Amino acid sequence: AQEALRAFMEQINTRSNAANSYAHVGAVHVANAKGMTDAIMDTVDAGRPMCCAVGAGRRVAVGTDGGFIFLQRETKDKDTEVSCLRTANNFAGLSVTPSVTSLCFSERGEWLLAGYDDGGLALWDIKRNPTILKTIVGAHRTPVVALSMLPVLNASSAVDAIS
Repeated sequence: AQEALRAFMEQINTRSNAANSYAHVGAVHVANAKGMTDAIMDTVDAGRPMCCAVGAGRRVAVGTDGGFIFLQRETKDKDTEVSCLRTANNFAGLSVTPSVTSLCFSERGEWLLAGYDDGGLALWDIKRNPTILKTIVGAHRTPVVALSMLPVLNASSAVDAIS
């Protein structure tokens, strides 16, 4: 079993180094997120990474307990760029930024759905310049801990907290 794991990890490392620091081996995605790590470290009050998602087009998103989403995308010339996304809710004149607890890309990687610890949701259009399409405040009474976008347009699904 150890030799199989060692061979598997070598295969990941080989593909990762050969394919612009990104590899897809079976169900395992490996991405070099050094630029994203640097951006998180350089952002005041970013907080600790809490969740991540990998999407089509070599996109990687990391959500933090400071309410930030760091999005790494590949540019046309095969470089990577990191964008910093953030939503804020205003209550009684105070800006409140909930922790990001879950992330999910659409099938083609054009949208990013974020879930928050206050039960809210935010949908981002990330094709070009990231733009927020919709926010839902307090959709749930508990943190949103898992998300999934279905590829079928006329499908819907919902799961609430199960005790």
